[in-house]
Amino acid sequence: MNKEIKLSKNVIFLFIVNLFIVISMFCLKYYYNYKMYEKRIINMFLIINIIFLIFGIVYNVFLLLSNKKDDKVNLLLIVTYLVIYILLNTFVIYVVNKPLNDGYRKNSLLLYEYCDINNCENYYNVNHKGYRDFIIKNKYFDYNNKENDIIITIKYNYKNIVSINAVIYSDNDMFSEKIIKEQLDKYFVYFKKNIQEDLIRKAFDERFNGKVTNDGISYKVSEIIQNNKLISLKTNISTYIN
Repeated sequence: MNKEIKLSKNVIFLFIVNLFIVISMFCLKYYYNYKMYEKRIINMFLIINIIFLIFGIVYNVFLLLSNKKDDKVNLLLIVTYLVIYILLNTFVIYVVNKPLNDGYRKNSLLLYEYCDINNCENYYNVNHKGYRDFIIKNKYFDYNNKENDIIITIKYNYKNIVSINAVIYSDNDMFSEKIIKEQLDKYFVYFKKNIQEDLIRKAFDERFNGKVTNDGISYKVSEIIQNNKLISLKTNISTYIN
């Protein structure tokens, strides 16, 4: 007759611990991907956690077949196993998060300082998966003294500034490459990029044919139409920051 296998408290407890490790492993992997950790760090994390899990499963089987299922030594080993797992992952999160947070803070402070110097009207951060957008919103007046919007989006991660995208609106009859350059120049010059009036005009003339690109900077002019009526022009200038 086959020997009856009874589930002891230690077996059940270790099963719960292993289940916790499986769930936390998936949650932490999602967290690391969301934070855009380097692949080697994620792979190292997975290998360590899989080793822990394999040990836990083998140990669980051993306890299931052992005659000393409720031994205090086994209970102490299970608790030690759980504590080491938690401490190890907490340490990894701390060690990896610190340079990430420091990097984001450094670039964010750099952009906030830039806005303080240049008197930006409105600016704030928007968090995304693995990067942030620093949004600047300003206004300017055209030759007709009409107020128009400027929206600057600076994309950055914990390492560096990635790109800058500028959007400026203007009336159809008030389109001026000179005004556009004057309004946007300071944002690009700060990142050692120079926009050109003639290319802004070319983008306007060729606005139905897509964008104009030169020296790594893209220029695009599009029409904003509502109720079959042209209400404004949207000029978009963007570039990656090396």
